[in-house]
Amino acid sequence: MGVSGCGKSTLGTRIAQSLQRKFIDGDYYHSPHNVKKMKTGQPLTDQDRIPWLKQLTQVLRECNDPAILSCSALKHAYREILISCTKPLFFIHLELDRESAGQRLTQRTNHYFEPSLLDDQFVQLEPLKPNERGITLSAKLYPNELINRVLQIQ
Repeated sequence: MGVSGCGKSTLGTRIAQSLQRKFIDGDYYHSPHNVKKMKTGQPLTDQDRIPWLKQLTQVLRECNDPAILSCSALKHAYREILISCTKPLFFIHLELDRESAGQRLTQRTNHYFEPSLLDDQFVQLEPLKPNERGITLSAKLYPNELINRVLQIQ
């Protein structure tokens, strides 16, 4: 979980490969309406995000084996929707400052997220609460170090 550009998909893919698990990229499940809004620099609202989160919850329910999901899950309420999948979830918050996230987004190609939306994501972002199963890691760590830390949680 985390803001755009923090490395969710990159880390999720590599962890899924290491653990031989299915990887689910939440970005692929956004509706055409949501994608259009993001492409044109319009922030998503709760009304936009909730159907998307419910769809991700259904995808998780349908997984027979544990899976790795990349999803912004910016708010506690969004994470509560994901938890409703009835499978145990563990959140990894990839924490990154605004400037670094912006720099990463300028280097990214082939993605519909308009970098001007980053400020809204930082406004929406709610760190993990003490009662949420998860860990916060610096997204500035080298990918291999992040993977090693995550694998130690197992």
